[in-house]
Amino acid sequence: MSLERFYSGIRKNENKFMTYLMLGASLREAVRPYLRDAIKAAINPSIATMATMGIVSLPGMMTGQILGGAMPMAAIKYQIGIMICIFTAMVVGSLVNVLLSLAIAFDDYQRLRPEVFRNVS
Repeated sequence: MSLERFYSGIRKNENKFMTYLMLGASLREAVRPYLRDAIKAAINPSIATMATMGIVSLPGMMTGQILGGAMPMAAIKYQIGIMICIFTAMVVGSLVNVLLSLAIAFDDYQRLRPEVFRNVS
């Protein structure tokens, strides 16, 4: 999701992106707004899941611990720890995914390669 949002954002705002580059911004500086939008789009489902946790749904690990006889607060702490790990992994994975794709998607003159445009709808 992050790659699709990132490259479709650049494609939709190509003039703005090229203006950043022509005014002397590096590639990383020029893609920063699109990267921010891509990361937000990638983590929105995870944030929505965390917002409803314990109210609408009871996660399996927490429920299993409670049914197994563990203290409810300990089960809640473990579940919060797991959700933080999942959220952190999602953010880091999305960020690394987009940053590693920059070397492949852009040429030596910071132009987006045509084959990248073809694959993004």
